[in-house]
Amino acid sequence: MPQASARLDDARAAIAALVERYAANRDRYQASTYNEETCRAEFITPNSKTSFSPVFRSWRWLSTTDSSGS
Repeated sequence: MPQASARLDDARAAIAALVERYAANRDRYQASTYNEETCRAEFITPNSKTSFSPVFRSWRWLSTTDSSGS
């Protein structure tokens, strides 16, 4: 189904963006000053634009895609 394929493409793009973001900021994320509160604010807590966190948006796209491709 084209719709499922589009959702899977969206999920892949969202995950790729998170991986790129991590790679670009790896030193900052691994620093002892980067704590759970900061991680939650950047990745887990929903933002006002989308009402979903970056990680949840990725998961949501994957969970709505039928793994059989139909």
